[in-house]
Amino acid sequence: MNLLNLTLFELKKLLVSKSTWILMAIFICLANISAFFLGGFLLLNQASLHAFLKFAPISIAMFAFLVSFNSNTKESKKANAIKLASLPVDLRQLVIAKFAANSTLGALFILLSSSFIYTIFYLGSPDILLALSGILACALFFKLCFAITSFTSIFARSSFESLGYSILIMFILCLTGFGAVSTMLEIILPTSFVSGLTKYSILNSFNSIASGYVGLNDLVLYISLIAMFLTASILYANKNIYSINFGKAKLAVLACSTLFVNAMCFDSTVKFDFTSDKIYSISENLINITKKIDKKGVKVTFYYSESNPNIPLPFKRFATYIDKYLSQLEKSSKGKIKYIKKDPELSENYEIQALRDRVAEIPLANGDSMYAGIAIRKGSSVQSMPYISVKRKNFFEYDIASLLVKYMENNKSKRIGILTDLDLGNENQTPAFLRELLGRYEIDLIPMTYPVFPMYDLVIAFVTPFTEPESLYAADQYLVNGGKMLVFLDPFFRTAPEDDFLMPDRKTDDSAFDHLADLIRFYGVDYDYNAILGDKGRAMSTNIPGIGVTNYPLWVLYSEAEMNKENPIFSNLNNIIIPEGGFFTPKEILPTLEYTPLLSSSKTSQTVSRALFSTIGDPKAVASRLRGDKMERPVAFMLDGRFVSSFDKMPPRVTEWFKGAESLQGAAKIPEHKSVSDKPGALIAIADMDFISDQFSTYGEKNMDGSINKKTISDNQFFLTNTIDYLIGDYDLIALRSKGDSLRTLTKIEGLIVDDIAKKDFQENALVRSIELVSNQYESLVKRQKLAKTAEQYAEINQILLEKQKELVISKRELKIYKRSIKTTIEDYMRKVALINVLFAPIVLLVIGGIYFIRRRLHKIFK
Repeated sequence: MNLLNLTLFELKKLLVSKSTWILMAIFICLANISAFFLGGFLLLNQASLHAFLKFAPISIAMFAFLVSFNSNTKESKKANAIKLASLPVDLRQLVIAKFAANSTLGALFILLSSSFIYTIFYLGSPDILLALSGILACALFFKLCFAITSFTSIFARSSFESLGYSILIMFILCLTGFGAVSTMLEIILPTSFVSGLTKYSILNSFNSIASGYVGLNDLVLYISLIAMFLTASILYANKNIYSINFGKAKLAVLACSTLFVNAMCFDSTVKFDFTSDKIYSISENLINITKKIDKKGVKVTFYYSESNPNIPLPFKRFATYIDKYLSQLEKSSKGKIKYIKKDPELSENYEIQALRDRVAEIPLANGDSMYAGIAIRKGSSVQSMPYISVKRKNFFEYDIASLLVKYMENNKSKRIGILTDLDLGNENQTPAFLRELLGRYEIDLIPMTYPVFPMYDLVIAFVTPFTEPESLYAADQYLVNGGKMLVFLDPFFRTAPEDDFLMPDRKTDDSAFDHLADLIRFYGVDYDYNAILGDKGRAMSTNIPGIGVTNYPLWVLYSEAEMNKENPIFSNLNNIIIPEGGFFTPKEILPTLEYTPLLSSSKTSQTVSRALFSTIGDPKAVASRLRGDKMERPVAFMLDGRFVSSFDKMPPRVTEWFKGAESLQGAAKIPEHKSVSDKPGALIAIADMDFISDQFSTYGEKNMDGSINKKTISDNQFFLTNTIDYLIGDYDLIALRSKGDSLRTLTKIEGLIVDDIAKKDFQENALVRSIELVSNQYESLVKRQKLAKTAEQYAEINQILLEKQKELVISKRELKIYKRSIKTTIEDYMRKVALINVLFAPIVLLVIGGIYFIRRRLHKIFK
């Protein structure tokens, strides 16, 4: 019997066994149940296999071991081995045949589990390559499990003994990836031995492959272990018939060879990036930056306390990734980058150098400390990353690129002027994006009375309620001279540090010319300071006092559909939050300019007057009064081309300012008024300022050293910094910045929530208004009761108060029931999705079994 026929025979034995199908149905169900309930599928809100892969190894291992429970161990008994030897069957081929048959069964297990894959494709738009890497991780894990059972069945005298050996081996190979298990094993085993097991944990490699980062060392680990256990099984296949010469020595050589191969490949920088965005690979953008570094090059030093035994295992794996990445970057730079890794634990001089290079000493939970930072040095100039964060793994390429750009050849530090009356120097008010700009560019604050801007690389204008005529003329001439400008307008500036800034942008009539909005109107784009845009179909969930969690349509969540994806600004951006923003109306654009919409509302957007905020205290009540045509409205746009001056000549007030000034950039003459541009300029305007605040773009997470790490909750910060880089000409960083943030969400679930709320929006608005009306009446009655002159008046008002209080309680209870109904809708939907996934495999197996049973009955009848 040849190998193919033997494999088909073994596969048939598995397929006709009822226990095989029962076990397969049970463990596929368990894998799906764990994904939806233990894995937190809905809470993660990720269109990926992450929730499924969390517990998949447990289901796979138990299924593989139990299927092999009776299959592999029968032939290991001496009597069965002698009986088999009398047949034309090679026991070594039998081992391979069983492994091949079991592997085919594993492929069938993965195929029947594919209902989860279909589910995430139905609910969102997952990364196909990332999904394939998850399948690859499961396939390799299956093969290793079956190779282990092949090995243990050769030596075991019973099925139970084989199962015990298999679990023990898997425990050693897999669970040592957990710090708690490693600590426990160190009590009974040498520390160096446990460290080696941890280093080669198959669970670590499984997670790496499943995350799309497939290193050569991970593949070699799995393939070498599979080969080792299979080879050992083949070597000892005939042990009950023939004596194995030097059997133990051969096993030792086999184990040492496997360990040697893995040791040689562990530090390999060869990797395969199974992500569509190639977030783990060195991109062409970073290579372009390294090419622009001058001939002297830079030295990159990774200060890492590698010899510290108390560093958490996840961080050790991350540090290994950083080391390999920087080594690969050194090779790609063609001599422009020299990479060195130093361990401050080994030398006082290294520790002193780390501190001088501004690398932080990070405290650990047990009171110890470590170093894990990067310094880039060229001569006496040092740029540093004091602490690398596991949470920023996807953004590491951008972080290193933002340091390297400062050493580019002939790199002149670019200057940005900021025109505003806001106190941006206040630490609590300074937004995250400005903190980043301060580290990359020279920043000047332009006085509001300054009538001319130096030729900054970019001017950013945070428009306040009042714009001085001098600043308006300066902006006009700056654009005519080919400048680049970013303007923010806001009809309701929520995050203003002073009450004055809550005033609307000043605009009297079409003849007025006292605001940057008037300058923009001259170019052909109108802006209404008193209109706030809202969209019930794109409303953001928030918690409003007195109402609870609700969808607030004045905080609009813009998806990719509303972004101009042809513009590089929106590279890899997925969602932008614009809170209580305005909009623009393009009219007659100047013929010398080109108008490009960048961010537009959906076709269901409406508007509400900002004046309502002054008359109605409750924001939800204001939002319920959205009116007007449902139509698409631009929220951000770009004008580029040759600008024309909106002034016929220099205003007398500006002339007087120059006459009173002692000098202007070393020249004591009044600059000439320019009417027509010689070179093209660009202006981008955004109808909101609040979106740049940390409240709508980031939240704080505490680092190991106690510092606060700003983690993004939207793409607001990327939208702004990409816009700045686009205007200033730093195109390489745009693609790198948001490269690792392409989070794919469950858009079907998000859409279901929005649709459900939209259907019940009228009901919620009615309840909100009812609560608002009754609350106002109640407060008015309380004031009247205090002024009551007689006991009868007091009692009468008190009776009405009790009725109003009851009415208020009933309305609030109805609002609670409404909120619960939305939650129930989503929970019911997810239960149905989970139930379909759990029952998919048993139903398919039941159908296959029914067909097989009917065929057998028919065969017996007609035989």
